[in-house]
Amino acid sequence: MQRSHRVTLATNTQKVISGAAVVFGSCIGLGFIILPVLSVTAWTSGVTIILLITLAVSYTASVKYLELSSYHHVSDGMRQILEKAAGAYGRKWVDAIIILSLFVLLYAYFSVITELVTSLLPFHLHHGFVTIIMGVICFVMMALGIRCMSAVVLICNVLLLIIFVSLIVTLYPQLHVHNLFAENATGMLDDPRVALPLLPIFFANCFGFQPMMPALRVLHTQGRKRKGVIASLRLGVLFIVIGYAIWLGIFLSLFDQQSVLSQLALDVSSFDVLYQVFSMSGLTKAFLIVWLVALLVPPIYGVSKGLYDYLLSDQINVSGRAFLQSGLIAFIPPMVFSYVFPHGFLVAIGFVAVIFGAIWCLLIPWLHWQRRRVGWISSALIALYWLLMTVCFFVYSIF
Repeated sequence: MQRSHRVTLATNTQKVISGAAVVFGSCIGLGFIILPVLSVTAWTSGVTIILLITLAVSYTASVKYLELSSYHHVSDGMRQILEKAAGAYGRKWVDAIIILSLFVLLYAYFSVITELVTSLLPFHLHHGFVTIIMGVICFVMMALGIRCMSAVVLICNVLLLIIFVSLIVTLYPQLHVHNLFAENATGMLDDPRVALPLLPIFFANCFGFQPMMPALRVLHTQGRKRKGVIASLRLGVLFIVIGYAIWLGIFLSLFDQQSVLSQLALDVSSFDVLYQVFSMSGLTKAFLIVWLVALLVPPIYGVSKGLYDYLLSDQINVSGRAFLQSGLIAFIPPMVFSYVFPHGFLVAIGFVAVIFGAIWCLLIPWLHWQRRRVGWISSALIALYWLLMTVCFFVYSIF
């Protein structure tokens, strides 16, 4: 009896860690690449405030979805849950919003990876060929299954940790902690307006794990169920905070604000500044490539899995033909847009934050309040944050 209890406890712990790895890996991909350079305007205090508030909003919205989904079968995905709550007509609108947001987010990942690959390779490779390779890789990841990919995500996170430690050790003599609190570094506390353009980007990155919520429910089908998903969420969010704190701390203490701003004024890309960090550490380009692969595989899998689950949610037994058709529907449009518009990922990320956030910050909190009649204050605060972020996107990115 005691042995059975120990085995169950070990299994639950393993599931919690695997789920946390999926949450962490699905949330940091683009953020680790673009947030350090973009964060130079808000500096340390602004970045910390935006990150913590946005993660709190993301976690609260996820818990509301989890409580709402507890009234449904584990096999029910978001599509079935929203159909039962909002009706068939309402579900059609939700379908369009969620599928569009996942398509656009996949396009953003494809375009970022295409630009990274073409800039890092020592030989010329057409970006259209890179997008085709990305589509094939995404389809293969979908065929591997949740448990296999959870292990892959865990391996990627271990590689990230190893390279993180290597960067800290090699860069430590060059870090200038006083840069974090430099008097000449203007940030959000000096002028709150400098943080407003960052809200959509932070929002999109901190809401990166929501498409994996149905998969987390399946992962914790036996055992602690809801408590297991909550534990995975909390541990994953803690990993995200620690990861961003370390990475942004390295970046902001390695450079001073004026040097980064002067580079950006010369139209230097985020990838070039990122490459400078690895060059200063003495790590070879191979380490950078491994780091990027480990960084981008988990979030791409998270978005692809969320889109696949949505497209196949009405089918209990998925045939090979349906699986292939879903792959074509899921990956062909992002590949085409990545080929036609290879540099539009920042606007795409902000657009995803607006439309995807409408589901998670407006619809789900409202359905949660209708069902349970509790938590209206937190729901209102989440909606207000989404409204502020949406206004910032249209003001700073569109107009």
